[in-house]
Amino acid sequence: FGRLRQALDARMKELTSQGVGTVPKRAEPISKEQEELLWSKGVFDINSSQGLIYLVFFYNCKLFGLRGGDEHRQLCRDQFTVDNDAVGRYLRFMGRSSKNVKGGLRQKDVAVKDLKIYAQPQLGERCIVDVYSLYFGYIPLDGPFYRKPIGRDPPKLGSQCIGRNK
Repeated sequence: FGRLRQALDARMKELTSQGVGTVPKRAEPISKEQEELLWSKGVFDINSSQGLIYLVFFYNCKLFGLRGGDEHRQLCRDQFTVDNDAVGRYLRFMGRSSKNVKGGLRQKDVAVKDLKIYAQPQLGERCIVDVYSLYFGYIPLDGPFYRKPIGRDPPKLGSQCIGRNK
């Protein structure tokens, strides 16, 4: 396959010199103004089941870097804990295998995500630790993280997990 690799390498260099594939494709992050709009329009709402699910989904992406559907589907409640230390009350997320961390012998030294988010009581209903604590009150301590909303006011989540197509 030596000649094939040389030909492929030469073609890739040629295309790169023409600018093909040099601009990375990426999504723009959501700004503070856009996030505020989601709050003000009621998309994020700790008083409704759907609004609460939207909120924890958003923060799972924003704070913990969950991207693809598989990472969200495999997410379990026991990966999260709320605790206290010398600094204060915090939410801890312990990741598992993901697209970039599969485990095995070649990745035995690659650490999974272990993140802490500290409470900010001055934010009121928007305090991340309080939002997750509220959500945890509606789901069991083990099993899938995302649960199907079955009530609106007050929020109520069922035992059935949200599936691939919702």
